[in-house]
Amino acid sequence: MGHATAIYTNGSTCLKNSNFQNRARIIFVCDSEAGVGEPILLTEDDECYFIFEWRTSIVCPEKPTSDTKFTSCNYTDNSKGIYFNLLPLQKAGIKPYYEVTDGNSSYLLNVCATLENSNLANCKDAGVCKTEGNNVNNYGIAASQKITYDGRRFRLTFYDGDDCPSGFKGKLTSEVLFVCNPLAGVGEPVVHKKYTCLTVFLWETSLSCQKMQDQCAFDIDGNHYDFNLLSSLSHNWNTSDSKNMTYYINLCRGIQQTMNTFGCSPTAAVCMVDPNGFHLSLGMVETMKVKLFNATDLLLTFESGDSRACSTVNSDKKLKPVTRLFMRCGSKLGHPRIFSGPDDKCFYDFVWESSLACADLAVKVMLEKDGIIKDPRFDYSLDITDILNRTFIVNGSSVSDQYVYKINLNGTSQDSSDAENPCSKAAVCQTKPHTDFMRDIGSIDSRTFVVRGSELHLTFVSQTRPCGKNRMKNVTTIINLQCVSASGIGNPVFFYESGDCDYIFDWETIVVCPDFHKRNPHIVPSSGPKPDPFKDEEPSSHKAEIAVGVIFTLIILMVVAFILVKPTRRAVISSRFRSLFSTANLPYFRYKRFTGERLVLVDASQAFYDEDRDVEMLS
Repeated sequence: MGHATAIYTNGSTCLKNSNFQNRARIIFVCDSEAGVGEPILLTEDDECYFIFEWRTSIVCPEKPTSDTKFTSCNYTDNSKGIYFNLLPLQKAGIKPYYEVTDGNSSYLLNVCATLENSNLANCKDAGVCKTEGNNVNNYGIAASQKITYDGRRFRLTFYDGDDCPSGFKGKLTSEVLFVCNPLAGVGEPVVHKKYTCLTVFLWETSLSCQKMQDQCAFDIDGNHYDFNLLSSLSHNWNTSDSKNMTYYINLCRGIQQTMNTFGCSPTAAVCMVDPNGFHLSLGMVETMKVKLFNATDLLLTFESGDSRACSTVNSDKKLKPVTRLFMRCGSKLGHPRIFSGPDDKCFYDFVWESSLACADLAVKVMLEKDGIIKDPRFDYSLDITDILNRTFIVNGSSVSDQYVYKINLNGTSQDSSDAENPCSKAAVCQTKPHTDFMRDIGSIDSRTFVVRGSELHLTFVSQTRPCGKNRMKNVTTIINLQCVSASGIGNPVFFYESGDCDYIFDWETIVVCPDFHKRNPHIVPSSGPKPDPFKDEEPSSHKAEIAVGVIFTLIILMVVAFILVKPTRRAVISSRFRSLFSTANLPYFRYKRFTGERLVLVDASQAFYDEDRDVEMLS
């Protein structure tokens, strides 16, 4: 994340304290979706020091083209979290390559393999060859191919072809620019531009519609909801209905290309696949809207799906499907389930009970001795041992000084045997370059862990440094670890210092990303089949037996309660039991009032009961 800071001093006299002048600090935060943006006041102290945050695209640096190891025809851009699989672009059959005609010449092109099957001289090792009459030229060998991403599109380059024509230095080269077109399917290449030593192809394909994941968190009516854990980089959530239709869902990011979803648009949030393998989009990621529903549920809607998904709906209008996903607060991560659809308006309704749909869900957790944090929300454990005993060096600045922060989450970064060392018990130590300055701004003994959404928040309170601006508290460090699988272990980044002596760090790391395909290390694996967390759960026979037992018990209790609720029924039952276990058959009497105020003594075992006029007198 890019940051820039502007500092303003020597303002007018502070109204709260005339000994100070107004000062301001604006923290510009890179946000490519914010446009120009606007500043927001974060803090204001009694010394008239104002701190603003301004999210804007203006401070976003132009990232250089990123390269990657291009193996097995897969590309992963670690800076963007983008995965691009070129395998579906390969052709099979007698001619396993593309032939692109351009006037009197033609080009043969193959991705991830050579043109050996073309049987053309000089093209055995080539990835691209040009033929014109009897002339054949190698425009780049397959082994030299390299793929890059410039922030907008993928570029596949083939190097080390034949020598350029006489008078020009260098080798013949070819480039393929992959352009996102959600409706193009696999697509095919066309000649885009031709130069003396370079030919550029344009290839429109839905496979290149990968994009950087949007922030999948929302603030609604003052409550915060974080769905980043439900937006997968490698999997899709799925559910099925009674017609054997399978529905694939991936929030915010779009459908990931797997063996089962190659026919789905990568920009679709919901994709329907029929038993014959026919794929239809039920809503696009960019159309997602979120609102509160029934005061407790969240309603996510996705529009602009494929109209063919409405073919079974009787309507005079041409409809397009709309997916409505009802997010309900639950106790676990949960799974989406198809509820109904399509109805007469071509709505497809899904329900997803998840703990992430619970507003402001923040749970305090404990770190165990082996570096494991158990997350009670999903019955899962996070292993953070890779970052526990390492010391991370972070540069940061305040209004007037430059600082270096040494962070060790286990507090082993300093010499604890040196009692004179101010950071001997610190997990976060603030230092100044080229000086002996050291300050404990977060002691290890005060460490607390809180999980919220896809983030892990660590808080350290200094046990030696009170806040000079607020004597009611001590200096505090807060480290927000965010799940970003493409960042690796990552490194903490200084964000800002508040006017209340809080030091804020952000940390994008894979360490706090739950791997739902990895077993809990504390659970002994069973010999039975392993459940797929991305698929519907089916009730087990054991659960069904328990349910039947509970219902049968409730029926018995209701019958017993009905019998014993009236004194007259209790009396008869008591008499029956005494007659069974008594040696003498003694009659049991009760008095009953009839019309005329006459009392008649009757045998209770033969009595006629008028419950409206019973006298509660037993002998």
